[in-house]
Amino acid sequence: MKLPPEGSFIMRSLHNPAGRDLAGQEAILLVDADPAIRKITRLLLHSFGYTVATASDGDEALHLVSHTQRPVDMLLTGNLSPCQNGHFLPEQMMLHQHKLKVLYMSEHFIDVLMLPSRIHGPIYFLGKPFTYMELLLKVREVFDEAENQLLRK
Repeated sequence: MKLPPEGSFIMRSLHNPAGRDLAGQEAILLVDADPAIRKITRLLLHSFGYTVATASDGDEALHLVSHTQRPVDMLLTGNLSPCQNGHFLPEQMMLHQHKLKVLYMSEHFIDVLMLPSRIHGPIYFLGKPFTYMELLLKVREVFDEAENQLLRK
């Protein structure tokens, strides 16, 4: 699948039935074993203003986080495998970034239910396969929900 150029009008004008502003300036760490998923998702999110770093597994993600100066606002991950440090990645990242949002992408919701319960805060889920619009809406929803919770306190 070939995407239009980053930041192009076509990417910015995807049909948005909710009529919401889907753009953002937050930093997202995308962790997925599939290079095609990483590339397409990064291009899509980047075209809507997000800063996106990618990693193929939990160990690479932790290395990236430890060598970057900008904090990560969201962990967007399809890596649920304990053997690739996927189960413990959110927990380890939250030790240093307490306000980290975690959005899991998986074909099976049961995978998310089987995660260790040591993660503090809500865990969000996006079922695979998903459309570009479903991804953009979910990412914006997670950020907006967290912001609204802060305003209520």
